[in-house]
Amino acid sequence: MKLAPLFDHGLSLVFSCYDNEDAVRDFDVMKDYPVNNYFFTRSLEYNLRYVPKSLKINQLHDDDYDYIMHGIDMVLPKVYVDKMWGLSNDTWGAEELNAAHSVIDSRFFTMGKKVKQYEKIFAKKFGSKYAIMSNSGSSANLLTMAALLYSGRLKRGDEILVTAVSWSTTYFPISQMGFKIRFVDINIETLNVDAETLEKAITPATRAVMLVNLLGNPNAFDAIQAVCDKHNLLLLEDNCESMGATYNGKMAGTFGLIGSFSTYFSHHLCTMEGGMNVTDDEELYHYMLSIRSHGWTRHLPKESSIYTKLDDPFYESFNFIMPGFNVRPLEIEAATGIEQLNKLDDFIEQRRKNAILFKESIESETDFLTQKEIGKSSWFGFAIILPARVAGSSIS
Repeated sequence: MKLAPLFDHGLSLVFSCYDNEDAVRDFDVMKDYPVNNYFFTRSLEYNLRYVPKSLKINQLHDDDYDYIMHGIDMVLPKVYVDKMWGLSNDTWGAEELNAAHSVIDSRFFTMGKKVKQYEKIFAKKFGSKYAIMSNSGSSANLLTMAALLYSGRLKRGDEILVTAVSWSTTYFPISQMGFKIRFVDINIETLNVDAETLEKAITPATRAVMLVNLLGNPNAFDAIQAVCDKHNLLLLEDNCESMGATYNGKMAGTFGLIGSFSTYFSHHLCTMEGGMNVTDDEELYHYMLSIRSHGWTRHLPKESSIYTKLDDPFYESFNFIMPGFNVRPLEIEAATGIEQLNKLDDFIEQRRKNAILFKESIESETDFLTQKEIGKSSWFGFAIILPARVAGSSIS
């Protein structure tokens, strides 16, 4: 692949480390890049997932470069791409298709028994007491913030420290619930937040920390938890990019009071759309159960710590006790998620193998920086960082 021109400050090329070693070996990157004075803050993402060697290369017209440089909100010089692999592909097999068809045959499509089963299996897999499924990782982050607000753990105007590099819906739910965002810069080597930098960012208004485990890389939770304990801050996790990553043997996403996950089409586990929250806090779990479905009491247990149900099923089916949303998932998503969980360990192992191939090639043949692991990454993507010392040079 040839890209021209590229940019000389903080360029991050992100290639997903998925299942096909041949695709990784044959993906011809870093050939004749003229580096010019342009600033680029978005990552260029290619997901290498089950890409066959026989795949025909798409030939793009000049006006198609916006498809490649997706998500950029600034005018950039045109990028010409000689060849590219497909952006993503699903990891479904016969098991997922059969699971989806079984839901269709049942004629029960909205949130039901499959969702409950999937939540139970998911919680056990990640070592949490409770899991609550929603329709996306973005919604999972929204449930996190809404539960903290309506439970009284946080109040409007409280400040939350958050990683400065993430997806948009790490940030929007914070402001939507009336909290203040204070950005904390990342470490150029790990692309995560250092405990020292985090502590320096704390103000008298700070009440919580929203950590993002970026591109599969877990944070250094021991040091960060110590900072949170010292300053009496809640620790929260956006783990949408790091399912299966571990730190000292413990799953990323389970260190915080609440952790969020995504099972979108191109993520580690694929239900096409879907999200999950995990927590060991029963009260927050009950708040999220209610908020997920309009704020009603229908899905709460009878003796909940936040509400005691009446012996009137009809009344409790239409009783609303707090502001809520409709971010419920579908049975098909849960049914396919159950099958995908059985394959998750293999998916992540292959990502790790592909990451090794990338690191060996890039570190031995270029001056690029690659993301330094903290703990054991699940390699959602592979970051290639152009260091300042090679700015303005020709890369071959």
